[in-house]
Amino acid sequence: MTSRSLIEDGLLTGITSFRIWLILYGGLLIFIDTVFCTYFPTTVLGTILLTGVLWKFRLPLASKDDVEGFFGVSFRPSLQLDDNLDPTSNTPIQDQPGLTVKSRLLLMRSPPSQLSTSSSNGQKNGQKNGGRIVSEAPLIVVGHRGAGLDAPENSLSAIRECKNRGCEAVEFDVNLTKDNIPVLFHDDNLIRIAGIDRNIKDMTLDELKKVDISIMHPLGDRFRKERVPTFEEAVNLCLSIGMKFIIDLKDDDETVIAAVVSLFQKHQCYSMGIVSSFYVKAVYDVRRRDPKIIGCMAWRPGYYRYTTWSSNWENLEPRQKSLYMDWAAIIMDAVNDWGINCLYWWFVGLSAILFQKDSITREETYRWMKRDVRIYAWTVNSPLEKLHFVQNVQLGYLTDSLDGGEVNTVNSLQSSPNQKTFSILRT
Repeated sequence: MTSRSLIEDGLLTGITSFRIWLILYGGLLIFIDTVFCTYFPTTVLGTILLTGVLWKFRLPLASKDDVEGFFGVSFRPSLQLDDNLDPTSNTPIQDQPGLTVKSRLLLMRSPPSQLSTSSSNGQKNGQKNGGRIVSEAPLIVVGHRGAGLDAPENSLSAIRECKNRGCEAVEFDVNLTKDNIPVLFHDDNLIRIAGIDRNIKDMTLDELKKVDISIMHPLGDRFRKERVPTFEEAVNLCLSIGMKFIIDLKDDDETVIAAVVSLFQKHQCYSMGIVSSFYVKAVYDVRRRDPKIIGCMAWRPGYYRYTTWSSNWENLEPRQKSLYMDWAAIIMDAVNDWGINCLYWWFVGLSAILFQKDSITREETYRWMKRDVRIYAWTVNSPLEKLHFVQNVQLGYLTDSLDGGEVNTVNSLQSSPNQKTFSILRT
């Protein structure tokens, strides 16, 4: 044994001993509190009351048929049996030959209902794949703001362009005009899109309809006189051409929420659209009014503290100028991160989460997969990154540009089930 391994072994032993001591000492403190103090009973009572409140106000998940109608079959893995695996054997499937050690460990964590029990079932789910776990879920490409590099973002032309290029869904943002009409627009101001320094909330719909949103676009000559569409116009177009849509709510404005719920109930389009937001209250308010609407949240590191984020944590612009407000934003980010991982997905009834692409790991993918919550990456524009997410991580993604290559890759994977092995399970 080398000196390095001795040091590592000593550190591991010390850490383990420290953990055991914490457990024993914690048990002693709990015993003393129970016998001599009121802290422990109060804690138990408070936990029971809080559990009751959360259970009372939690929202149920959307219909499984609607969720699978939008996303496809769940990403939860199923076992494809090889010829050398005997489904009639008394030996558990995970103990039979033909599976890697990592695959056995993952199978032991999966409920029995998710395991195929015959070769015929394996053939039904897809071609045999040497005893590996494969995904049955079709992948999905989403045009971010209607793929805003190929056409003016959040426009009717962008939605049609996505459809023409074989994209399955679009994401668009909803904002309010001065006369409280929901329209498709991301920014608060027109300066970036139309070169006009005016806020959306200070303009009526009639005034906004006079603005050409194609003049700042690199392909603007192809989309002259493109106007800002209303929310209802966009949804009507999506439904008429069979385009699924993700509605991104910028805040929890009551007018926008009422318009979203009303439109879902009017068209009964629960399997065609979902509602997403960075703000949990916005999604909760929508689903509280109509639990049949599919709920989704968007997330990136440091959302409340920084206006944008990059994986190297450099050149980040703080949202707050005050030091105290900056610290408050740090706390809000910590609470939001904990909430998404531990509470929101269960309490709000989330069916999907949109993660910033650089924050996704394979381990995190599998963790959410076990919860039956879909993960999608945003915003993926590089062809190599698209290939990585589709072939390796096997996640859907939002993109600003549809060059056609990624759609062909998705279609090829959907038609060839034996290529759809999760890289997380590969040896």
